[in-house]
Amino acid sequence: LEQLLIFIYADKTAPGDIVVNLASSLLTAADKYNIQRLKNICEQAICENIEVANAAEALVLAYLHEAKNLKTVAIDFVTSNMAKVTETTGWQVITESHPKIMSEILAAVTARINEE
Repeated sequence: LEQLLIFIYADKTAPGDIVVNLASSLLTAADKYNIQRLKNICEQAICENIEVANAAEALVLAYLHEAKNLKTVAIDFVTSNMAKVTETTGWQVITESHPKIMSEILAAVTARINEE
């Protein structure tokens, strides 16, 4: 909340910029309050720090908050690291609760196979 208020009133992030573990919460708040510039900053921070452990969560976050750049980066990362990502708890959430994401991942994997 403090980071959100700093951004709203000062139009900048606090010293140390946006840390990754805070970026998803800030992205959610920025989307809720329609603060597009902060949403873009958070989206970029998440994109730059995507890894196997957080890729599935990043993908869900992208879908829930219509973060197009994050969605593209996350889908590319997931399809490139499918075997490892499917072992995470975040992936289990996708398979159980997000059929639309699953169908898009399947389409991306199919496209990747057809390119090879």
